[in-house]
Amino acid sequence: MTHENKIAEPGTPMSGLIPVAQNVTRGVTYVSLDPDFRGEVTVNSVSGNRVHYSGDADGDATTEEFLKAYAPLSVDNMTIEQLNARANMLSSEMDANEEENSAYQSEIDKIYSRIDSMKS
Repeated sequence: MTHENKIAEPGTPMSGLIPVAQNVTRGVTYVSLDPDFRGEVTVNSVSGNRVHYSGDADGDATTEEFLKAYAPLSVDNMTIEQLNARANMLSSEMDANEEENSAYQSEIDKIYSRIDSMKS
């Protein structure tokens, strides 16, 4: 007699079935669900049933523990204060990237100028 594992759909009774794990994705930022700690963490790795994360809190937890404590960062689950803070942070990152891109372009221009002078 062979036994075949069946995957349970969310909300299905568990008798004889393997539960479907909710996905925790590496590189995704999650926000704490604890009203006393509204920090953010980014998932560094998922290994087996363990999630390793860093950010406002560093650590690891089982997938189940992690999903009870954190939700994917989304405008749908943020307060007005969090939305404003996130928009400000993203705006600063964009400004920093513009300055960085300008510096890179300047260096590229110097490289090509040097190449042109070396050809002459």
